[in-house]
Amino acid sequence: MKQSFIRLLALLLCLSMLASMVYATQDADPTEETTEETTEETTVPEFEYPDDWSRPALIFAVENGIFHGDEYHQLNPKNHITRVEMAAVVVRLLGATGTADLSVFHDIDHTAWYCRELAAAVDAGIFGGMSATEMWPTAPITREQTMVVLCRAFGIVNADRNAYTEFPDGDKVMPYARDSVSAMRRLGLVNGYEDGTLLPQNPITRAEVAQLLYNLFDVIADSPEELPAEGRVLYRGTEPLPAELELDGTLILGRAMPTELAPANWNITETLSIRTEDGLNADLSGVKAGQLVLAANGTVTGDCDEVWLWGSGMNYKGNADRLYSFANAQKAEGTYGKVEVWGGSLTLKGEVTERVDLFAGTAAQLEGTMKWIELHANNSLLLNGEAEQVNMGKNATATLNGKVKYLVFVGDHATAIVNDYAEQITAYEPFVTITGRGSAKWVTFFKEGCTISVPCEKLTDVWYDTYGKAYESALETVETMRVPCKILYDVCMYRNRNMSGYMCTVPKGSTVYNEYHPTVSAIYVSYTDPNGKYWEGWIEGWACDIDTDANSTDGNLDYSTATKEGFADLMGYDSKTEYLVWVSRYTQKVIVFQGSKGDWNVIHTFPCATGANYTPTPAGVFEIYDHTGRWNFDEYYVGYVSIFNGNHAFHTVLTNYDGTLHDGRVGIPLSPGCVRMIHENARYIYNLPMYTRVVIY
Repeated sequence: MKQSFIRLLALLLCLSMLASMVYATQDADPTEETTEETTEETTVPEFEYPDDWSRPALIFAVENGIFHGDEYHQLNPKNHITRVEMAAVVVRLLGATGTADLSVFHDIDHTAWYCRELAAAVDAGIFGGMSATEMWPTAPITREQTMVVLCRAFGIVNADRNAYTEFPDGDKVMPYARDSVSAMRRLGLVNGYEDGTLLPQNPITRAEVAQLLYNLFDVIADSPEELPAEGRVLYRGTEPLPAELELDGTLILGRAMPTELAPANWNITETLSIRTEDGLNADLSGVKAGQLVLAANGTVTGDCDEVWLWGSGMNYKGNADRLYSFANAQKAEGTYGKVEVWGGSLTLKGEVTERVDLFAGTAAQLEGTMKWIELHANNSLLLNGEAEQVNMGKNATATLNGKVKYLVFVGDHATAIVNDYAEQITAYEPFVTITGRGSAKWVTFFKEGCTISVPCEKLTDVWYDTYGKAYESALETVETMRVPCKILYDVCMYRNRNMSGYMCTVPKGSTVYNEYHPTVSAIYVSYTDPNGKYWEGWIEGWACDIDTDANSTDGNLDYSTATKEGFADLMGYDSKTEYLVWVSRYTQKVIVFQGSKGDWNVIHTFPCATGANYTPTPAGVFEIYDHTGRWNFDEYYVGYVSIFNGNHAFHTVLTNYDGTLHDGRVGIPLSPGCVRMIHENARYIYNLPMYTRVVIY
């Protein structure tokens, strides 16, 4: 039902002819006075409305004083509407007369036509700056910004926060606008273009704004007599409404309404949205409504199934099945089923029989009995009562001054201050902190970095028992390949490979360990003398009887993930890339890490074949500095060659030139010094970034 008001139309058509009131594409100032006598004597031609989808909406906008036209008597439906023009539209619709200080905004002409209406829009909480000091008054307003403004102005809400994803380009909706776009989508007020897209960042035209308002309102009433029996109604009048009212639909009370409100018997089937000026004092015990939206400042009493607190500071005293706190600092006292805090903060006293949800960046102070409290990311909670369960999200903080049966950490870096008693505390995520002057019965940690300073009867650190111990003892657990060699005769050890720089004499029968065997004539060994002194140096190769069967493995030996990560972190290895490669000669494994120094995480473990006992792969810290497709030999070749030290490299197992395997074994030390891997694993190493750190141990 769309209702016209002929008397108002005549007045507005007259106003639209006064060129001094607006710029060429701006709406006229509706505060200019024109007498009814003057209106009756003035003949004004009708607007030329376009013959398209926008015609009914534009007629509706003119009839209800939303658009006035320019000094040339044009509506300019295809022009983009500016931010201040949009402010003027909503101020006219709401009947807002408040004033905010705009001096903080440096880009406003304080003598411009729009200042009064912009100040009223800011005062009503409908408009804010684009930054702390800029308003961008004459910039075109975007489609998503328009929806945010309309939702703020008229209390348009819906519990479905994800309806914006139904648009093919819904991912382009900015986070601040998603709730508003979702509400308008779910209520059928916006459906997008013919292809379904929303184009949220595009400027909106005057015709499109008119269409949104045409979708939003069935009737705009300026007096109680104009209220219909059904539809979505905006009341912008100043007269009090009758004590008894029946409306099959939605009633939105504008800013001109008296702030004292005490209906005796109102029955509104859908929504009652209150947008009065600050200082509201409403007794709604005589109101029955499906949904109550309190977008003002003041005190309201009365029960409703669904209540939304959206004003600059509401104090609601009543019971509801569902209570939503949308923004700013709100208060509520009563019994509620479900409570959701979408923005700002909520102080609640009473009982919540189902659950309280605190979404990102919100805060709550709860006093009474709570069933379930869910803190999502970056929330804070002060509980001066009891709760059966409190779930802590990422970076959440809770001060618990009452008893809690279950305290559960489902996000990392959360903190709980337990000042009373918690029966069971469980941390499923790392780096949580539990402190306070209270106590706990049973505490269980599943991840690293969790600490507790309150006394508890039983503490189970699953992480430490299954990971932490192995991590911390990694340096004692990890072994390197030791190839024992018997000395056949007294031999001198030298500092240099050319047998210069005498160090000591190794007696016949001693055991040394082959560390590096580049030639037959000289090998690098380690040796502990009878006095316990440790030596490393070069000796004559033929003085050693090398045990080629020592340290053999079937390839199944491996360390735990905790030991691997502990070894890499505690050894302090770094890398020029985000990857680190450790070749464990003892387990015959290539372990690939991702991360950074002190925080390496295992992502792959591959079997390999390092140097044989007679020709071990030299230990040390290297980096991949060259790649080549393959190395060819007489009977076979190896591929995916990644060189890390001289002629030492990762490469494939030995492959015949016809593509068959010449020697495909891995898991045992058998190469002349390189690290053999099966083809796909060698290819993985080959594709790692150049200069990735390689540790041979």
